[in-house]
Amino acid sequence: MSFACQADVDSCNCPDILINNEGKYETAQRYLASDQCSLFMAYGKTDETDYSFFEPIVYSTERPISSGDVSGVVLFEDLICINEGNNDFNWYYFNKKLKNVTIGWNTVLKEYGSEDVCSCGAFPVVTNTDVLKQYDKNGLYKGAILGRNMFNASCNFKLVCDEGFDGVVFSDNEEPLMVENYDVSCVFNPMTDDLKIWLVNGMRVLNPVGACLRIAYPNPIPLPDCKCPPIKLMDQADIQENLGGSYLGNGMTWEPELGYSNEYSCYFNIFCPPVATSFLTILLRSNGNPIYINRVIDDQSTFVPQPREIGNFKCAQHTDGSYQWHFHDYPVTDVGFACQADVSSCSCPEIKVDGISGASVEERYPGAWNQCSLYSAECSGDGELPFLYSTDTTIDTGSVYGTVYDDLVCIKGDDDNEFNWYFSNKKLENVSIGCNSVQDEFNSPSVCECGAFPIIDDSTKLIKYDKTQKYTGAQIGINSWTPDCQFYMTCEAGFVGVVFSDNYDPIELTGNYITCTFNPLSNYLSIWVVNSVRLINPAGGCLKKL
Repeated sequence: MSFACQADVDSCNCPDILINNEGKYETAQRYLASDQCSLFMAYGKTDETDYSFFEPIVYSTERPISSGDVSGVVLFEDLICINEGNNDFNWYYFNKKLKNVTIGWNTVLKEYGSEDVCSCGAFPVVTNTDVLKQYDKNGLYKGAILGRNMFNASCNFKLVCDEGFDGVVFSDNEEPLMVENYDVSCVFNPMTDDLKIWLVNGMRVLNPVGACLRIAYPNPIPLPDCKCPPIKLMDQADIQENLGGSYLGNGMTWEPELGYSNEYSCYFNIFCPPVATSFLTILLRSNGNPIYINRVIDDQSTFVPQPREIGNFKCAQHTDGSYQWHFHDYPVTDVGFACQADVSSCSCPEIKVDGISGASVEERYPGAWNQCSLYSAECSGDGELPFLYSTDTTIDTGSVYGTVYDDLVCIKGDDDNEFNWYFSNKKLENVSIGCNSVQDEFNSPSVCECGAFPIIDDSTKLIKYDKTQKYTGAQIGINSWTPDCQFYMTCEAGFVGVVFSDNYDPIELTGNYITCTFNPLSNYLSIWVVNSVRLINPAGGCLKKL
């Protein structure tokens, strides 16, 4: 630390400071000294209509500066004319160079979009990436992940952030400051007790703004010593371009974080920063529909806390010799992950409950303000399950212990007022909950908690399940297989196993097995998976196209 004295005799060489007082605000010259020009004092004024206080503000080509006055009389003590050599005289406010300086009047709220704090001026909060770009002038935090701001600006406060996020303060006169153990303080200006200043990490900052940030990884992310393709972290634009996931394209989306190990090749887990109080973690790819792998409601995971891993998801060699990610031993191409807010369910149509059938429901998270129709359900009759009914389908959720609807999500459509229920990627209409047995509902027995897997053994069933009509008139072969927790569809020569469903195009099997397995969302839910695709209401048969 050192001290110095410096002459302040150049202000008459600096450009004139304009006064924009609109004929109703007062200024005065402070000292009639021969070597002092534009050394003003200015007076704030309370509006008689709404009692808002209009204070004098220093304007320049860039962001305006609030002087931090205490009394309503502003002394521009930090405004100094500096000779930068070769007769280059410029105004500086503290260490911030100014151009085209004007003194004008406004309220702090109108000027900065944030209230005055302890007479130091505004301390706004970064709430989205567009605002971040405005303040991160050098791009040091380009692509950073925004977390929740768990702090309120006051005379002395800490930038409290979620675990894994850093408090960062941007300003007009310093590089971004990472705030760790120190407070952000509004204190008296050492020049006078009539002015106040913001201090961060012992440094004076002009026009500070705070954010909770985490530096983003390179995207897509290659895993150490892993032969499989890099994993992409996806945003809303990526989802809109994803063939299977485009129905999610209007939801608020942000990139997750990928955790990986330098010790175990190809190991990774996924963490979604809690930008919203309720959200989904989603796996997307180019050869199938999205798979939800985690759901958080009102800051609580519905199964286990983040970060999440995916069972039966691994890097393996494909039949063509390339290394690909596999889900249940079938390739998954162009793998990516995204986080999406789940806050629209109260905008979706009400889900009706058929009490006459014996169905009853209970809210799972009654304190969640942005969640409606998030139920657990039960039936009064023995051997019956509470199914989801829609105009064109009936859905068995695959619940193992009590029935919950974790895959039921309200999705925003293309219009502002369009909201629809989806179960996984299946759009539903006129949704209700009612009770029945699996056998009576699907005319087929339940298999391993996943529900029915009907066998197509006649033309009537083929017409019923082939909604795409791609196999109209196909010859039906002998089905020498029986649905089980994991099984192969074996067919006679010339015939191929085909699986139909309510949420995906017909799948022709090429040797891979069909499995009833744990839902990645929860071990208390089961799903059918065929060729890495999660299917709703599958049915299969041995077919030969004519």
